[in-house]
Amino acid sequence: NLKRYPADLHPFSYLLGIMIAGLIGILPFYLVELSMGYGLSLNGPTLVTIVYVAIFPSVLAFIFWNRAVRDIGANRAGVFIHLMPVFSSIMAILFLGESIELFHLQGIGLVFAGIFLATYSAQMRN
Repeated sequence: NLKRYPADLHPFSYLLGIMIAGLIGILPFYLVELSMGYGLSLNGPTLVTIVYVAIFPSVLAFIFWNRAVRDIGANRAGVFIHLMPVFSSIMAILFLGESIELFHLQGIGLVFAGIFLATYSAQMRN
């Protein structure tokens, strides 16, 4: 179990608490936007996007991350969190047509070098 919340607290209760805290934090900004005449138009693509974001990057990522921490431990799983900007850059290039720049390649190289060093040094100690 993660050390940040009690073992008897169900992980989805923890996730719900995070989501409620986020909602409370963002609600004032949304109300300001509404008062300025901006708002969310609830059409088909918007609802599909909301459902997608609610399921994939939120719930599934939370489930997979907690399973990884449970299976291999927080120290080993924590190294791989640095892959998030790598995959974000790759998806931006593939889906948004962003151009790949030298700093992307340098950053990706540094992330993989760091993961290699962290996992290699752990293997050497064992």
